[in-house]
Amino acid sequence: MTALSGAFALFTGQLVLAQKDSISLQEVAIRGFSPVRYMAGSYVQRLDSTLHQQYASRRLDELLGQYTSLAFRSYGNGQMSTIAFRGLTSSHTAVIWNGININLPSIGQTDFTSLNLASMESVAIQYGAGSSNLGSDAIGGSILLDNAPVRNHGLHIQAGGRLGSYENHSYQLNARYRTSLNDQWHFAGKTGFFRAAYPNRYPELTFKGRRLESSSTYQYSITQDLYWEHRKGQTLSAHFWFNNHDITQRPNQPAFREFTGMESTRALLKYADDKWNLSASFVRDITDYGTGDYSFMDRSLTDRYGIKVQREWMTRFSKSSLSFLTGLDFNHFRAKVNGYESPQIDENRADLYLLSRWQLDQGLVISLNLRQAINEGYRVPFTPSVGLDLPLYSNSRYRLGLSGNLAKSYRVPTLNERYWKDLGNPDILPESGMNMEIGLYQDYQLLKYFQLKTRYNAFHNLVDNWVYWNPSSSYRAENLQQVLSRGVEFHHHLTYHRSHWSAGITSLVSHTRSTQQKAYDHYSEEILGRQIRFVPVWVSNLNAFVSYRQSTLTLQHHFESRRYINDLQYLPPYYLIDLMLDQSLRAGRTIFSFQARASNLTNQLYLNVRSNAMPGRNFHISLFINHH
Repeated sequence: MTALSGAFALFTGQLVLAQKDSISLQEVAIRGFSPVRYMAGSYVQRLDSTLHQQYASRRLDELLGQYTSLAFRSYGNGQMSTIAFRGLTSSHTAVIWNGININLPSIGQTDFTSLNLASMESVAIQYGAGSSNLGSDAIGGSILLDNAPVRNHGLHIQAGGRLGSYENHSYQLNARYRTSLNDQWHFAGKTGFFRAAYPNRYPELTFKGRRLESSSTYQYSITQDLYWEHRKGQTLSAHFWFNNHDITQRPNQPAFREFTGMESTRALLKYADDKWNLSASFVRDITDYGTGDYSFMDRSLTDRYGIKVQREWMTRFSKSSLSFLTGLDFNHFRAKVNGYESPQIDENRADLYLLSRWQLDQGLVISLNLRQAINEGYRVPFTPSVGLDLPLYSNSRYRLGLSGNLAKSYRVPTLNERYWKDLGNPDILPESGMNMEIGLYQDYQLLKYFQLKTRYNAFHNLVDNWVYWNPSSSYRAENLQQVLSRGVEFHHHLTYHRSHWSAGITSLVSHTRSTQQKAYDHYSEEILGRQIRFVPVWVSNLNAFVSYRQSTLTLQHHFESRRYINDLQYLPPYYLIDLMLDQSLRAGRTIFSFQARASNLTNQLYLNVRSNAMPGRNFHISLFINHH
């Protein structure tokens, strides 16, 4: 098993068990063959297995929206949800699946409602610029999704579903398995199916005087992962993920209805040992859009063929070690979009990178990373980064450390921005960012049963050549803005463990000012110094739980400050309170897990980005069966 596979096993191998330990987001400590290992100075968090299990039947945006300090832009209950990472737009967040950026090449973003937790084993959040490690789009931050094999031999089956208000429901079936082929080889895999429906059959068409927009969403996904592992460390794996996601707005009004259908096929073949990591990938994204009677459907089809080659070197000294990771990432894009100037667009992109990690005595880690992207048609900025993790003090009960990072970043313009008929701009420049951040973290063992973890981050991210669909030139794509995002993040986690009892409080708060600094035409001068649209200044989450044996009660609070729609109007601030009860029961090798959830307990009125009301108080129940 490779070192990377071993690291994944540490936090995914027990996923099928009914653990009731910490439910926090904890800092990643990945040691192995991964670019994340070379992100010294960056703040990286991962979801633990208990959280993954609690949200097994839910969407990724629901989990990240509650257990991070990130903001999401929701278009409705079950409709599109995009991320605003550290005050930037959704196209400034890289979404990486097993090393592949799965943002749609046409629009440069991901709809997080199309990502379900049943299709992945590991979720990590990397804060701040990560282009030198991960490539394009990683300006505000990155979401890292991975699959990993089960470590215990035998067959592991998880089946279950969720029922909720408004006839919304979902169900899933996952089978994970592992066996020995002979003395040298092990075989493991996962076969999964997920189905969700949000018909949103509201009893009333309004809520507290605001319209509830009718919509329906249907989604299903199929995953297949296969692993062949040699006892000396070689691993060959194959991954397949098919996802279909259909959204209909106003389905009962044929003259005004609007349909968006998204279909994604992702396939990946990987080989890894202690030195080499090779992969070949194929991603197909299809988007269909129609209105009214659907007599005409606008179709967007993009194919992406990728090859990645990585080689790692490691050298050890008496009290330190030095690691290098070099790589080539080549991708060929082919697009057939009705709105483009040409019936077919072909484009090649490549990335060359050198990542280094120097670990010194007493735990000091320094990284220096270099990347140069090569794109047909224009030059992409050179993107270096330097970071460090510096332990300041530690003993058996306390640890204090400092982290810092200085990084360039970039975003390659989307295919729509370059090739859309009349409005696209083939001469548009890539966006370029400069991110600076510093963090202070501490772990403290209080008395005998309490543990306190805190993290404070301050960041300053300047993005130049920001692409803007300019209203003064008929909404043509142009490099018209310079945007500055700066802010602070406060993450606290206090836990208590004694005998069969455990409890904890997680507090996550972010303050982000994201404003336009320079204007390159008269229209954009009017919004200089104003907060970017739909980006709240304040986001806070509070999660408190108490657990006894296999019973857990969780109280959640979510707050967002006002979000501007335009120069003068804004969506009002809101807070939400949810309550969850989890109960597990073991019978031999089978675990039954039941959850009851009440959302928006105070019946709060809050609005989506369309200024329509989101649902009031609603309820969900779920039941899962885990069998080994």
